[in-house]
Amino acid sequence: MLFSARRGFLFASLSAALLAGTMGAAPAMAQTLDQAFIQSYQTNPQLLSARARLRATDERLPQAQAGWRPQVSTNAAVGRLRTEQVSTRTNKETLTPKSYGLSVSQPLYRGGRTEAGTERAKNEIQAERQRLIGAEQQIFLDTATFYLNVIRDQAVVELNSNNELVLRQQLQAAQDRFRVGEVTRTDVSQAEARLASVIADKQAAEGQLRSSKASFARSTGLEPTNLTPPTVPQQLLPTTLAEARELAQSSNPAITAAQYDEGAAKLTVDEVRGELLPTVSLVGDISRRHNQQIGVDRTASASLTLQVQAPLYEGGSTYSRVRAAKQTAGQRKTDIDVQRRSAVEQATQAFEQMMSARARIESLAAQIRANEIALEGVRQEAVVGSRTTLDVLNAEQELLNARVSMVRSQRDEQVAAYTLLLSTGRLTARQLGLAVPLYDAEENFRAVDGKWLGTDIGQE
Repeated sequence: MLFSARRGFLFASLSAALLAGTMGAAPAMAQTLDQAFIQSYQTNPQLLSARARLRATDERLPQAQAGWRPQVSTNAAVGRLRTEQVSTRTNKETLTPKSYGLSVSQPLYRGGRTEAGTERAKNEIQAERQRLIGAEQQIFLDTATFYLNVIRDQAVVELNSNNELVLRQQLQAAQDRFRVGEVTRTDVSQAEARLASVIADKQAAEGQLRSSKASFARSTGLEPTNLTPPTVPQQLLPTTLAEARELAQSSNPAITAAQYDEGAAKLTVDEVRGELLPTVSLVGDISRRHNQQIGVDRTASASLTLQVQAPLYEGGSTYSRVRAAKQTAGQRKTDIDVQRRSAVEQATQAFEQMMSARARIESLAAQIRANEIALEGVRQEAVVGSRTTLDVLNAEQELLNARVSMVRSQRDEQVAAYTLLLSTGRLTARQLGLAVPLYDAEENFRAVDGKWLGTDIGQE
């Protein structure tokens, strides 16, 4: 409760600092982080690319299902035939042979390849859906990071600008006192040096702000204007490190994707092994031929054949591919552990960074209050001559440093919180409750599942 109240005060202070820099400007509509999330969700090219990749992966299912279906082909031919028979008399004949036919081959058994291929495709599609969730979360984390970077950098620019004004007044006062002999040239030079330093810091902060704005625009397609300090959805955050680690292991999409990848790899072994087994097909042919030979105007034929083919030896290639598929399946199993450890590490680091930043914010709040009191005392003591100009400058610099550290710690705390949401699988449009139509990852899947014909696509 103490932290929540303190953070509300600190964000209010930050907002005041930002508003101070826009007092003389035309009012601009405030932007919120949710609006930035929605814009990224709808327009970010990386996310749109990931969705297209999923839709392409959906097509692996009808490709695998094709193994159940007949293969139908037709053929036609026409030619010109001239014959000449020479005996006691010469006979010449000219024919125009024609033929056409229809062939249908229906697979009955393919060594289990069709079943394995169909299930493999389903696993690959599920894995790609999880990767899409991961891409969505990463885009949201980038958006939040860039958003908070802009707020941080704007605040740092404002703090340095305000300090520049104070130091200009300090320099003017030192010059006035120097002219009447109250201070020395050294005091004036110290004020000049400190002013030059803060101007350099402000210029560096302005450069960083421009860079952060460019990153924000790249992620969202928006130019940042009057950003509103966000509030992390506390109800989605784990309250303990143990809870964070448990959620990372159970809900991180990278782990789930790796599990589906393992399932697909195991089915690939069955699919390749099926090439070593017999295949059974029912083949039907219908054909007609005209003018194929002299004296025969037309012939017609129809056949229905049960074909069985059994591979005996093909040089060892298929056996090698089976072994390779088994090795890949073993690799995919190991990848699950890799992703699990990575997710736990990310969740642990994010949780610790968030708690560390919160502790720093508490300490910095106390430091700022103490620095403000100290600065006021040093200024009063300088008036009566018990403090030097350098003492005042140092006190002002300490207060500025503390305020800048506060702004940066606030940003670090929120970025860590959003990173924690990502690692636990909760940084999604659905979990955040964004007011935006959610992308239906199954819509295209339903459209192509079992599709026999057509090259049109429903989404682009």
